[in-house]
Amino acid sequence: MKTLTNKIKVVSLIAMVALAAFAGSAFAAAIDPAYTGIGARPLGMGKAYIGLAENAEAVFTNPAGLATAKTVKFTSMYTNLMGDVNYIVLGGVYPIKNYGAIGAGIINTGVSGIPLTDSNNNSMGSGAWNNSVLLLSYGTDLARLGDAFKDVKVGASAKIYSQTGTGGSTVEAGNGSGTDMDLGILYTPNWISVGLVGSNILPGMKVNQDSLTSTLKLGTRFAVIGSDKDKALLISQQKEKLNLLFDVETKPTQTGAPTVYHLGGEYWTGENLALRLGLNQDASKNETVTNITAGIGYVKDGYAFDYAFQPVGGVADGATHYFSISYIGQDKAPVAKKLPESNALEVVLSRPTDKDIVYADRVLVDGVVNGPQGTTVKAVKVNGNEIAAFDNQFQTSIILAKYGVQDINIEGTDQAGNQFKRTIEVMRLTSFDDLGADFWAKAQVEKAASAGLLNGYPDGSFKPEKVLTRAEMATILARMKNLPLDTVGISTFKDVKGKYWAASAIEAVKEEGLMQGSMANVKINGKKTTQLVFNPEKPLTRAEGIAVLARMDGLNVTAGKGKDWSTPYIAAATEAGILSAFTQHAELVPDQGLTRAEFCAMLVNTKTASNVLEQKLGMK
Repeated sequence: MKTLTNKIKVVSLIAMVALAAFAGSAFAAAIDPAYTGIGARPLGMGKAYIGLAENAEAVFTNPAGLATAKTVKFTSMYTNLMGDVNYIVLGGVYPIKNYGAIGAGIINTGVSGIPLTDSNNNSMGSGAWNNSVLLLSYGTDLARLGDAFKDVKVGASAKIYSQTGTGGSTVEAGNGSGTDMDLGILYTPNWISVGLVGSNILPGMKVNQDSLTSTLKLGTRFAVIGSDKDKALLISQQKEKLNLLFDVETKPTQTGAPTVYHLGGEYWTGENLALRLGLNQDASKNETVTNITAGIGYVKDGYAFDYAFQPVGGVADGATHYFSISYIGQDKAPVAKKLPESNALEVVLSRPTDKDIVYADRVLVDGVVNGPQGTTVKAVKVNGNEIAAFDNQFQTSIILAKYGVQDINIEGTDQAGNQFKRTIEVMRLTSFDDLGADFWAKAQVEKAASAGLLNGYPDGSFKPEKVLTRAEMATILARMKNLPLDTVGISTFKDVKGKYWAASAIEAVKEEGLMQGSMANVKINGKKTTQLVFNPEKPLTRAEGIAVLARMDGLNVTAGKGKDWSTPYIAAATEAGILSAFTQHAELVPDQGLTRAEFCAMLVNTKTASNVLEQKLGMK
């Protein structure tokens, strides 16, 4: 009986932390601490936020919203539920240039000093309970996939749950942990935006022995009043904004679970003050409880202070006050500035910037046209395609059809007919899975591969530490020098069959005087004889590679008496600057094998390769 009473106490505690009305229903499934709601701003609007999903609250509500972040975001929330349960939320977002944003957050609920008694109401001391979830999130814009996806954002959150209790073996029997995941999508074409989130979608995931309940949430946001840049239905010149939000939430895997709704509104009287009102439905057993919520927000210098009042569904005297302090930054592209000349207009880009290196075949172009006060942009064209401008800001994506340097042209006029124009360059390069951001020859490898001088492998790798063979070197040289490969089936070398994959390239570089074979003793019909061989599968040494590049560039190589054969080639290559990148990385050991990365570091500094890079990539 003592154990049963203790279990009831623990179950009641879990129920309280989950804000459920009945202990029995709480014990049937693992508790998600996010159930209470995240952020005083969404809570003031009845927890309707799926279709808005901006700032750091997106980590917890709809991870697709992370893709809207252009600056670092942070949010925090604290409340004390029913005078007993501490509820703390921390979250942050960090944008990654051209690749969306990453986020992280933690929710922690805890209560201590819970009196435990047996069936005879005898005191058994006190217990404590703690329930938390850690989220790691990522959101990205799909605009790079094409114009059909320019308003689509997607995101995901990995979740790690933990619940712990103290106060006796019965309490501690409920300890456990588990993992799950949220997936979200956000579509923002105009004054209507739609979000869809699958929460705790992994089947069979549990915290201890209790299952996490999957939830499907659909939300819409209607921007009724706002400025041009807000894409609102009604345009206001006084900086007011009015958002109306409606969310519907269901648990498809839970039999008999009711569908609940969240309705909210947010009215901004100006740029700083927001008033909020909402209706929030909570599921209590197989019923729903509807409560009115309210809130207020104040924004100043990138910081937001929010308050919300929300009753706890199904719990008497459960009204709770929520407080959030957040950093939302300035989400605008470069801030407009007054220019001295009345007709002076300037295009300022937040992304990409001039001379940027990009790897995707699409790039987001995001900027603003700055001008004197009152300037209104009439039309903007990016690489000839006209796009909309809101509050003189514009955003679009363009295709980078090839590797190399490419221009991005932005031009247009304002309402007064004044013209503006700016051109920047970006360079698109290929990338490889096994080249980290800090790899010493990353730039040289990517340039050489983008120009087609060397190829990667089908698995997406480059294998930079793999030593080149003589046959591979011959193929690279023939491709670079554009040598005629018309010697199929012909081979001067005894160890190179006519059908060998590199036979034509080997014959071509031999005719060009770039690589030669050597005489070696071989057996023919059991008799030893001396024949010319190429050793195509033999690893190439650094000295041999340097000599080949020196011959390819036609360097003046002066032989010296008593020196190693490679010394004159190394001296000539050093003087020509071919070895500059390599020698900054490592000591030159001539007899050591030449890796693919080392070869690229030398190759791109040759005159021959520079001509190819200029021709194929536009590099000067």
